[in-house]
Amino acid sequence: MIADTTDKPCPFRIILVWKFSRFSRAKLDNAFYKDRLKRRGVRILSIKEPVEDSPAGRLMESMIESFDEYYSDNLSQEVIRGQRKVASRGFHPGNRAPYGYRLKKVQDVNDEAFHNIFVIDPVAAPIVRRIFREAIAGRSHRDIRHGLDADGIPPPEPMNKKHAKREKWADSTIFKIIHNKRYPGFIVWGENSKSGLPPIVVKGRHEPIVSEDEFDLAGRVAASNAHKVTHAKQTSSEYMLSQMLKCRGCGATLIVRPSKNQTVAYYQSNTRRHDGVEVCDCPNLNIQEFDERFLKALFGDVLCPSNVQAAITQMKAETSGPYEEQHARLQAIENDLLEVQKKQARVMDAYEDGAYTVKQFNERSAPLRKNEARLKQTRAEAASELDNEAAILAKPHEILQFVSQVADFIKHSPPKDRKQMLKRFVKCVWIEPGKATIVYRIPLPNDAKRPQATELVLALDEPVPPTVHVSPVTCGVRCRSRSRSS
Repeated sequence: MIADTTDKPCPFRIILVWKFSRFSRAKLDNAFYKDRLKRRGVRILSIKEPVEDSPAGRLMESMIESFDEYYSDNLSQEVIRGQRKVASRGFHPGNRAPYGYRLKKVQDVNDEAFHNIFVIDPVAAPIVRRIFREAIAGRSHRDIRHGLDADGIPPPEPMNKKHAKREKWADSTIFKIIHNKRYPGFIVWGENSKSGLPPIVVKGRHEPIVSEDEFDLAGRVAASNAHKVTHAKQTSSEYMLSQMLKCRGCGATLIVRPSKNQTVAYYQSNTRRHDGVEVCDCPNLNIQEFDERFLKALFGDVLCPSNVQAAITQMKAETSGPYEEQHARLQAIENDLLEVQKKQARVMDAYEDGAYTVKQFNERSAPLRKNEARLKQTRAEAASELDNEAAILAKPHEILQFVSQVADFIKHSPPKDRKQMLKRFVKCVWIEPGKATIVYRIPLPNDAKRPQATELVLALDEPVPPTVHVSPVTCGVRCRSRSRSS
């Protein structure tokens, strides 16, 4: 209904509720949405709590909203307190049982109320035991779920009814079963509580499906066999090209994934890892081999003197036009500033001759002073930009020296510092089947960004690295170049 009020004309003028609490029990939501509705000419009327549209009525409505919010918050705390009390006695406060169990109502001797306990499901419990046996034997989550799917065993029903039922088992389901403390006979409640209270973990009143020793052993074996997948943002101190490699097909950033024996690590597309080769055909890259080839191409083709000199030549050709435009802009600013100063001088002469009063002089000179200050600031900025461009065009030897220092820093610095330096002039590396495309720009002493970027192509399916083309000079055997806005 709130969304419908944006229609013109609004289809209704009144929203009728039984009580104001039926609209909202949060004062912030009440204030926000009622203000929106009021600006669109819509009122909210309560059948059981009628109030007048007057200051006293609005005060009464505000008090009612405060009591509704207090009731909601207090009820939430009472419910949480009651659930924790039930869980501490070894009962299950919820209405869903984990896979392998069913719920059964039993009477508590303390308060004579009926609460839920878990009873073993004769169909699903053997499957849970099978999962723990295979996990203890060292089988991965993927192998376990493949075996369950091959035997035609259906996966558990989703805990949330809003989620669609899966046709096959998932790695996350296997993980949750292996780490669920309810299977060795515990009651766990409040693991994801937003109240900040610690979870309740007590020995329950239900029969365990696995022993505590089996549960602990399965968790340790699964942790030792798990692939340590690290996101690129968390590996800047360890891997040189993390965050820079992107899949050309799906656009995802490649993550770092060590091999199972922890001896080799790979850059891998997360899309391919989760959805398979059919969705993403980005190749896996051996980190050690690819980093070596990347550095060899960087020093041999990107930061080499001939390439830098060619880039400077191209830079001069591209910058000559903007340089002239900037020079003309600076001259126009100088002319405007001179005109404003002449007007200020005429106003001052008129004031000294008695043609203006003090008030008239201030009224006419104030905007002129503001305009003068603005033009001086603009002139300083334009002159600074012009000086930077002139320095770049006039001192190519400084650029060559700076690029040489950059290359030397990259060669002898630790991975974290090396990565920070690379990010200054390497925009990204696009990975696709058969090749890797490095998008870069020549590093400059003042860190200015050039309007053009150059691509260097590495052939991933060939043992001999790269080819590169930098207009107007080429470096390499096979050449390919394309300019792209940086």
